[in-house]
Amino acid sequence: MFFDKKMIENFASMSFLKLSNLVLGWLLYPYIIRLIGTDNFGLLIFAQSLMLYLVVFTNYGFSLSAPREIARLYKTKPKECIQKVSDFFYTQIFLGLVSFFLLFLLVQAIPFLGNNSRLIYGSFAIVLGQILLPVWFFQGIEKMPYLVYFNLFAKILLIVGIVLFVHQKSDYIFINLFWGLGSMIAGLGAWGVMIVRFKVRFYKPSYQSICHILRQDFHLFVANITNIITFNSTVIIMGLFATNETLGLYSIADRIFMIARQAVVVIHQSIYPRVAQLANESLWELKHFFKRFLQLILVFVVPATGILYFFAPEVVYLFAGKVLPEVSFFVQILSFTPLLAVANLPACQVLLVTNKEFTYTVLSMIGAVFHIILSLILIYNFAGYGAVLGLFCTELFLWLIFNFKLYQLNSKLD
Repeated sequence: MFFDKKMIENFASMSFLKLSNLVLGWLLYPYIIRLIGTDNFGLLIFAQSLMLYLVVFTNYGFSLSAPREIARLYKTKPKECIQKVSDFFYTQIFLGLVSFFLLFLLVQAIPFLGNNSRLIYGSFAIVLGQILLPVWFFQGIEKMPYLVYFNLFAKILLIVGIVLFVHQKSDYIFINLFWGLGSMIAGLGAWGVMIVRFKVRFYKPSYQSICHILRQDFHLFVANITNIITFNSTVIIMGLFATNETLGLYSIADRIFMIARQAVVVIHQSIYPRVAQLANESLWELKHFFKRFLQLILVFVVPATGILYFFAPEVVYLFAGKVLPEVSFFVQILSFTPLLAVANLPACQVLLVTNKEFTYTVLSMIGAVFHIILSLILIYNFAGYGAVLGLFCTELFLWLIFNFKLYQLNSKLD
């Protein structure tokens, strides 16, 4: 059956989760920009972008491998499943310690980071929040509604922290700290639910099991880090070549772009456990699933792309509180990238669930190298205009190379 109750429930839950983040972004970011100014907003987004690399490092390949393993073992081998949960969590803690050490070295070595050390160290709470919130477990058992509750709780804590403690421009250094603290507290609540409701217990993993996970998921880690390089390095490169004011203007477009891309994340996270199951049952069913699903999704994404493109000036005004023609143009160019990303989902997920992780990793690395070289050239010469053109060209390039590989593999799915 193409749709079933659980899949619809998961999709609805993830949609509501991302919609709540969308609404929060529209309400919170304009307030923050007005409160701390465009230049400090640029620094805030720069710190978030830097933390995203550490989040990917601590998540390793678990956002893809852990839900797959949990989905495979939860009903058939519950004891082995619980052991896997401990293995994944303790490995993340180990990676979290390593990531903080790396961050400390960067702050000591790079003057720009050292001058903003309070912001950088406070932002590390975002990394801790991601470690403590086991999204991968609830994805694996297909209990997405729990993620909605924990996310809403974390965001409420964030809003309370900002309202109570951020009153002037200099308080911008606390915003990322509150962002992370909300997720940390929500994560502790999630583990409480896992222990009480799902009978999860902690088992001390062996050194060998942690090393096995790190070796096994290395290709996925490389793929994830290259994906982040592709879509997150633009802000870092802008920070190197542009003024704080220019970085702030681009950051406004970047946040709108990231909000729009949440639709892609919803689709990916909602269908990935089901895709993994179908891959074990029938490759023909998997191909049929993606064909039908992509047709339905494009019905919604194409109109949304058109709306964002034609109403970009109004969207920017609502977001920033003033008319910014340059930012509006950035948003118009970036509005096409979520459509390309949705169209690329079948190719990406087929490679992941058919044991083609190495191929997935190589293609992602090619895309990352393409993006960095192109962005360095374009941003150096054209600043923000070059940044958005580089992102669009990269998304198009990724769609081409992944779907060419899928075309080569199509004979195996017939």
